[in-house]
Amino acid sequence: MSSSASFADLLAAAQRGIAQADFNAIRAAYPLQPTYHPAPPPPDYQGIQAAVEKRDWQGAWTQCAALLEVEPLHIRLHQSMAHVLREMGQPDQAQWHFAFAAGLMRSILESGDGRGFSSAFVVVTLAEEYDVLGVLQMTPRQQQLVISEGRPYDVWGCTYPTPQGEQTSTVHFDVSALLPLVR
Repeated sequence: MSSSASFADLLAAAQRGIAQADFNAIRAAYPLQPTYHPAPPPPDYQGIQAAVEKRDWQGAWTQCAALLEVEPLHIRLHQSMAHVLREMGQPDQAQWHFAFAAGLMRSILESGDGRGFSSAFVVVTLAEEYDVLGVLQMTPRQQQLVISEGRPYDVWGCTYPTPQGEQTSTVHFDVSALLPLVR
């Protein structure tokens, strides 16, 4: 798929074959969508959880599907959809959503190490910041928007557990896609 492929084309290609999906291109194309919103309202996880607790898999599927229409790159929604589909006896579709979520996360984690501005994790939605912090087992404590060399970064002060007790660290995110007016 060429670098100029549209988000819809890239997503359709991923749906046809997850193994060949180009998650870097998918994530790069997403902010170019006319419907893109970097920080939409958080998904209604309570509604999904209530349906899951009732074992209302069709209701949970309906909620996940509707939310994924609005936020097609939301990692935790893909994980929730995978769980629901597995419970509905649709393992192939469940595996696709697990693989899609893993591919998105891998794309973010391979974009940097978050230790500084030059190696910041590149994110295209606010939810991706929280997803990365969760994977790193970091608890966000303080966030600051910093402009460095003309680029916007979210710098998070976080804590994380170690055998010696709680430690602190900072994690840097390149949020250029979220703040196009700063570019």
